[in-house]
Amino acid sequence: RNSLEVIKNYHEMHPDDPRPLYLGAAAFCALGEKEPGLEWLARSLAMDPDDPGVLYNVGCVYASFGEVDQSLDCLERATSYREWMQNDPDLDSLRDHPRFKAILERL
Repeated sequence: RNSLEVIKNYHEMHPDDPRPLYLGAAAFCALGEKEPGLEWLARSLAMDPDDPGVLYNVGCVYASFGEVDQSLDCLERATSYREWMQNDPDLDSLRDHPRFKAILERL
């Protein structure tokens, strides 16, 4: 909970930065609070929908929430992060998915 408060405070000071939103979504995930986490992910993605870093991190948190299609939609577009995808434990739940395998094959 404390980390979420720090993230909220940072976001208030930097409302145009999408990073605290996806970091906050990850904190909500750790707390088992899916609804606000998904809302924060959508807000982060809406702020910079073409940024590979945003796409990658939002995709990772979607995977943590079990939102497979949303995760893969982001990861397919996070082209500069494909090498990270090979070893990122946040994406372990996707390893056997055909779309994820196809992303890794394009490396």
